[in-house]
Amino acid sequence: MKVWEQLERIGVCALAVEWAKANPEKTARELWEQCEWPEWLIWVLIKKSEEEEEQWPFASAVFLVICDIIERYTLQCFIESKYKIEAVTTKEALEVIRTSIHRGSCEDISFPSFPYPLYALEVIDLVWAVTGVGNKNYYTVEADASRSIIHVRNTILASPSNSKSKEDLSKELCDYIRSNVSVPL
Repeated sequence: MKVWEQLERIGVCALAVEWAKANPEKTARELWEQCEWPEWLIWVLIKKSEEEEEQWPFASAVFLVICDIIERYTLQCFIESKYKIEAVTTKEALEVIRTSIHRGSCEDISFPSFPYPLYALEVIDLVWAVTGVGNKNYYTVEADASRSIIHVRNTILASPSNSKSKEDLSKELCDYIRSNVSVPL
């Protein structure tokens, strides 16, 4: 089976399938290493987790990397902006998510209550993803996890202190994902 057919089978977006079709001589590993769309990498990782005998350990490793990315990239943007309180609530939410992941279940995630919801979109989508593993009532775990990364990128790009282009930032996020999650291809 060709790589683009494998991608189509697991439900990646048409743009990703077309990109793979345009590179028919590349192996799955080569496409993985050359991909510059972090949301695609996250999508594939979550779909790969569904193929694992034990879905949770692999998916939880992906979720922890997303937590790290949110903390590493987004929190600084909040601190530098007028949204400093979002930095506090986002950091606390990430601690709750990490604790739940390490405990082995995120089905009963609950967050500290604040006067009004201040959680960043990155965190909201990550919560939907981690609580949706194995629960088909949610949209899709891979879509929620991918949207989380898209929100991270958009938050950074909107930050006044950002000097990176969308392409450079996407490549940096992809490199971070690839260096922190081992995927069997």
